[in-house]
Amino acid sequence: MRVLSVDDQPNNRYFLESVFQAMGHEVISAANGQEGLQRLEGRAFDLIISDIFMPQMDGFQFCRAVRNQSRFDDVAFVFYTSTYTERKDQEFGLSLGADRYNRLSVEGLVAG
Repeated sequence: MRVLSVDDQPNNRYFLESVFQAMGHEVISAANGQEGLQRLEGRAFDLIISDIFMPQMDGFQFCRAVRNQSRFDDVAFVFYTSTYTERKDQEFGLSLGADRYNRLSVEGLVAG
């Protein structure tokens, strides 16, 4: 499986890369939504995991841009965040086309 990890925090990108690579998956990372869109050009991905709070293009804008391109219809999109944790944020993220919305908590990554 090829995974695109989009997060402005290097430690978060490293964590996701380590976890998915340990499971035998290829991981390509980007520091924000604009860079994520560049990484999507000419490559096939199975999964996109995106933070929300990022400079230049946040995760909500990134998800909207991805979902506006039909060639990505079969790519799973997952949000994870420690910032946008309200129910309304989750509903908004899912309304943009995200398949899952996960909140990062003290206990770790938990389903939203």
